[in-house]
Amino acid sequence: GEIGPFFPTSCGVRQGDPFSPFLFNMVVDALAAILDKAKAAGHIKGIVPHLVGGNGISLLQYADDTIIMVEGSATDIMNLKFLLLCFQRINFNKSAVMVMGYSQDERQSIADRLNCQLGCFPTSYLGIPISDTRLTVAELRPAVGKL
Repeated sequence: GEIGPFFPTSCGVRQGDPFSPFLFNMVVDALAAILDKAKAAGHIKGIVPHLVGGNGISLLQYADDTIIMVEGSATDIMNLKFLLLCFQRINFNKSAVMVMGYSQDERQSIADRLNCQLGCFPTSYLGIPISDTRLTVAELRPAVGKL
């Protein structure tokens, strides 16, 4: 294929349109690239940098779901917010902030700075239990049974 001329869109693409997944992939690829550059420049820090090279993990994506993970410093949170504002619209009502290792007041402050609701643990993601404390064998057994 060849790069063609720019074409403007005046309204959104309908759900189910074959073009919709392509547009989504373009946007999430751009988000991943922006987060990688921000990490490389030291503007944000991912989690567990001592276990994963390249300043840690900052992004997980599965299907149409995106999880962004950064350290909870005021600088990292504000830099993340500025990066997210590069995109047209974010539905903060459908977004939640999950914070580990901070007091309840600090957790709420982080959520407020990002204009998101504060999620709570334990929760599950893709059927796998996630907690801010160590999970017991009994809590993990249903997920292991599904594998």
